[in-house]
Amino acid sequence: MNYLPKLAAAAVIGLLLFCRKVTSAPETSITSVLCNSGSYSEGDPFATSLAYVLEDLEAVTLKREDHDYFNISLYPNAFAYGHAACN
Repeated sequence: MNYLPKLAAAAVIGLLLFCRKVTSAPETSITSVLCNSGSYSEGDPFATSLAYVLEDLEAVTLKREDHDYFNISLYPNAFAYGHAACN
C-alpha cells in the first residue's frame, strides 16, 4: 500500500514532464533557386507575371494543409512558374 502514493506521484511528475510546452521557429531559408540567364526590364510582361506568381506563392503556401504549392502566371504572353514548400 505504500507504493500507491509513490506511484501516483511518479505518474504526475512524469505527465508534467511529458506535457511541457514545445515552441519552435520556422526555418525560412531558401534551399534552391532556379532561373534562366535571361534578363528583363521593369516594364517587361515577364516582370508582371513574376510579381503575380511570387505574391500568390507567399499568400497561399502557408494556408495549404501540406504547405506545398505550385503556381503558374495567368498571363499567356510571358509565363512565370513557381513552387513553394514549407516544413
